[in-house]
Amino acid sequence: MKYTWAKAILFIPVWFGSCVIVAIPVFILFPAVFNQQNFIQGIELDVLMMIIHQIVYFAGTLLSFVIMREIIGKRNLEFPSIKQRGLFQGGILAVILILVSFFLILVSGSISISFIKFDIRTIIMGLLLFVFVAINEELLFRGGILQLLVKSYSKYAALLVSSILFAVVHLLNSGITWIGFLNIVLSGAIMGELYLRYKNIVPAISIHLLWNFLQGPILGFAVSGHTIDSVFTISNVSRPMLSGGGFGIEGSVFTLGVQVVCFIILIFNSIKSKLYITSSTDS
Repeated sequence: MKYTWAKAILFIPVWFGSCVIVAIPVFILFPAVFNQQNFIQGIELDVLMMIIHQIVYFAGTLLSFVIMREIIGKRNLEFPSIKQRGLFQGGILAVILILVSFFLILVSGSISISFIKFDIRTIIMGLLLFVFVAINEELLFRGGILQLLVKSYSKYAALLVSSILFAVVHLLNSGITWIGFLNIVLSGAIMGELYLRYKNIVPAISIHLLWNFLQGPILGFAVSGHTIDSVFTISNVSRPMLSGGGFGIEGSVFTLGVQVVCFIILIFNSIKSKLYITSSTDS
């Protein structure tokens, strides 16, 4: 379709504007509540704020879909399919990727890890936060941008462009490096491949959720530069190229290597089994 690439890129500012529209009444109505340190006893206010932000972003994401479909996309955009198919596979893949990357970083001697305590509130709040993060980012980048691109361009071009856009929006995150940028491109490509393979958004959300949840609230790494309370804590961080430094596990060259191998295997398997969504260029 003509100008599909422009519409895909336009999705980001439309999403941002939609989030602003939703946020204005929310933050007008509730600022006094946010200033109360004991609003919810025992829960860090910054984590609560991040969850509220993500809820606002979710409403903004839904609004941006309406705008793109009804006004800009001329109804060429469908809300992504939601099915159980691929849920388990996405979750297992996230666990494998994180644990292998973590093991390589740990045996390199570039980090130390220690147990703090198992706090159920930390687990629940971290899980809730990253549920919304995964849903919001996957709806936007895979369910929206990738969906538009794959209808008019080759599968690999659509994966590349959508994954680069996904990484670009992380450029302002604290501690990002060129390795971190490449890791986010690769993670976006892996999530995109799962979306195309299973023809629904659930496996991409599943891998994204567990990818963030395991590295942050469980293992204690920063998640794309953002720190959060965790069960374990990472200390004695050295050699940022190996440990990931302040950006977290996504800043490690070990994670980069693990993701490259994973992506190659997934693409080879997809080519062999021909499980991709058929784009309009294939007809």
